[in-house]
Parts: sequence; structure tokens; C-alpha cells
Amino acid sequence: MERILVCGLNCRPVALSAKALGFEVHVVDFFGDVDLKRNVDKLYSLGGEYDSQKLCDLAVSVTEKGSFDGVFLTSELGCNASYVKAFEPCGSILGNDSKTVAAVRDWKAFFEKLSELDIPHPKTRVVSSEGEVAGVVGEIGFPLVVKPTHGSAGFGVILAETESEVYDSLKHYGVILVQEYIQGVDASVSALGSGGAVKSLSFNRQFLGLEFLGCTLPFQYCGNMVPVKHGLASECKRITELIGSQFNLKGSFGIDFVIADKPYVIEVNPRFQDTLECVERAYGVNLVEQHLNSLEGRLPNNMEASKVCAKGILYAVSDLTVSGDLTKISDVADIYKPGTKVSNGEPVCSAFSTGSCEDEALNNLKIKVGEIQKNLLKVNQCWQSSQDTSSSC
Repeated sequence: MERILVCGLNCRPVALSAKALGFEVHVVDFFGDVDLKRNVDKLYSLGGEYDSQKLCDLAVSVTEKGSFDGVFLTSELGCNASYVKAFEPCGSILGNDSKTVAAVRDWKAFFEKLSELDIPHPKTRVVSSEGEVAGVVGEIGFPLVVKPTHGSAGFGVILAETESEVYDSLKHYGVILVQEYIQGVDASVSALGSGGAVKSLSFNRQFLGLEFLGCTLPFQYCGNMVPVKHGLASECKRITELIGSQFNLKGSFGIDFVIADKPYVIEVNPRFQDTLECVERAYGVNLVEQHLNSLEGRLPNNMEASKVCAKGILYAVSDLTVSGDLTKISDVADIYKPGTKVSNGEPVCSAFSTGSCEDEALNNLKIKVGEIQKNLLKVNQCWQSSQDTSSSC
């Protein structure tokens, strides 16, 4: 294998890891970031236009015209069975096929299977008509988590307190998921599968709705920390391996949890997780290499982390203009060129930090975010909050 294509919302981590293995790497993505363009062989971009179907159409067109040894599908594309299926006639997908993706993304069947396996999960109903709303609300009770059936990064996810909020979401998306609200720790497990056997790699914290990263929505995904400690981490890994085996998942995948009195499974991501680069930094591995090995039936031995790595995705809390060269700051990625206008609520860049423990990694991330805000971005003052740099290591 020599020439590969990476397609999706978050391509940079996969593309750079593949490039480090010596592949010729072509990419199709939304944004065309500066640091991605500088480090791959060919970049096709929608120029920031956020349209998943257009992205899929462009990527399929590039695949049909090119001669690629394999295709990696990342977030937005790799967890939607219809998008995965669009690639199957024209290239070798290096990951889960559309049938497997459909199995873990058929929400009704998936959660029924979890019940059969006695795996805890929030009560979940698929709602496609207004006539179903009252019955579902009565069954589950407020507050409710309401979300679109497809999407990523927590966009469109709300905590509903009234039936009118549920109706509004249904009217907007046509079909929605309505879930029991479980209050707890947002977490995930990163794993590798070989289509039967599964190896859990890392137990991670998910960052959702953090104000210091500019989030204004409570379920907005804004980064992660790898690895973290928790008394139920081993149980989460056991559940991940059981689900991965049951659904014959292949390659790098992850499972999202909310941990309360016990771990509750929220969803399976049957493609590279956004934790990829933090796993690589913490454990000193190339996860694309491990992914390819697992597709050939070779799973790694137990790995030990040498540090804790945190990633934060910064969002704009007002319209702003990137006013400097972010490439001059270390551990900053997903970089727009200077002068780019970023609208309120859109991602600005990603920042990374490490530490000897979770508190140190998080505090170092806050320092890094403050450096970006102070020196390179025109933002309003309300984005300068939560810069607590105390450590309890």
C-alpha cells in the first residue's frame, strides 16, 4: 500500500499519522487548514462549507478519478452507513463496511441488543412523528436529551424541559432521538478490533460544553483528555470489548459513556476517534499503524501511558478574525490562515497540552488557550474566563 485517501470532518490526525508511515496522502475535508495543507500531498476542500453530503460527493468523485490503495473515513463520513456505502464500489475502505456501521447506528436495534447483553444505557426512542412525542415524554420523563439521528460534535443536541422543545427539534430534523438524561462523567474508551477480538487501549475523559473553550452549548464536544483514572474504567473497557466483539468491529473505534452509578453506553463511533492524537502522544504509538495491523488480525499487547495529554477545541463566542499566524505557537493545530473570518460558534483551532497528571494537563491546556486568545485572536472579553492555573498533582 502506497497511496491513500483520507476523508471526513477531522482528517488531520489520521493524515499526519499516515504520512509518518511513509504513505502518499491525499485528503478531502471541509476546511483546508494551513497546517494540514502543508503536510499532505494533495488537499481537496469545500472551503469551510459545512455540508456532509457535498463532502461525501466530492470525496467519492476524487476516489473514482484517483488510483488509491485504500480510503480512511473519519468523523462525519465513517459513522454514517449511507456515506460508507457510497465508497464501497470505488475503493478499498480501510475500516468498517456499511453493513457494520449500519448495525451500530440502527438506534432501535442497537439499544435492543444492549438490553439483551444486559449492558446499561439510557432509555432511548426514535421519534419520527408528532403523534409519538407525548407517549415518549410520558414514558421517559423530563429532562430529556434530544438529538438528531446523524451528526457529530454535539451539534443539535439539547436538554429539553418541555414538549415544545421536543416538537421544535423534530420539526427541524424530521427524525430525532429522545433519551433519558443521565447526569455523570462524560467518558470514552478507545479500542482496536479485528472483526471478533477486541483490545481496549485507553479510558478517556470527554470535554463537553467547557466555557473556557468558548462553548455555549452544554453538549458541544470540545476535546478530550487521555488517559484518565476512574473506578469504573475497567468495566467500561470490558463493555467496549463485548460490544466490539458482538458487532465484529474492525480497526480503530470508540464507545462513548456517561458514568453515574454505573457506565451507561451512549453510542459507538465505528471509525477513528477524535482522541487519536492524544492516544498517540500519551502512549507513544502510531494509531494508524495499529489500525492497519488490527485489520490484519494483529492486536497490540497492553500499552502503558507515559503522560496525560489533553486536547481543547476553541470555539468563537463572537464573530472574529484570525489576526496572526497560529503556526508560530507550539501545540496548536487545525489552523486557519491569517485574516480568516470565523463566525460565532464555529471552531477556531485546536490546542494540546501534556502533564504528569490530569490536573496538570488541564491547567496547562488553560494556559495554552490563554496564550492563543491574548496574542493571536481578536475576541471579546467574555472569552477570557476560566483561566484557573492551579494544580493539585
